Amino acid sequence: MKEPVSYLAPDVEIEGTIVSEEPVRFDGMCRGSIAGKSLIIIGTSAKIYGLVQAQSMIINGIIEGDLILSQSVTILSHGKIVGKIVTPPGGISMAKGGNFRGNMQARSISDLTKQKELRPSQTQINAAEASTENQDSSSDVSKQNIQPKDTSEEK
Repeated sequence: MKEPVSYLAPDVEIEGTIVSEEPVRFDGMCRGSIAGKSLIIIGTSAKIYGLVQAQSMIINGIIEGDLILSQSVTILSHGKIVGKIVTPPGGISMAKGGNFRGNMQARSISDLTKQKELRPSQTQINAAEASTENQDSSSDVSKQNIQPKDTSEEK
């Protein structure tokens, strides 16, 4: 696994669209959309509100919004997702204590691209903005060394 090139610290808050070609680790807060072409790591103190598109994700923080992944998502013990997850068949794993509320679709990204489902709707953006208005501003600033689960031997 390639180590994250970019890092957003717990005290960083971003509103808007983030685009990255390289792996990124979030420990702060983001309202908007994230488009990554590699790994995105969501640390324990991170709070993400909006659409996230990536190759793969490791989640140990909070995400309220939809996830669209071309490979996989791993929800760790402190990870919490409220929304929709779209990933290829077999592309999701969850540790004990992880939390997911919403619905999941096991579909290829090429199918979604043809149907133009990858674009965030204004409804998604408005919902992400509204959900942050009543959020508690406190955060757990502890850091954890998050590593993806090696699934190469399971096949």
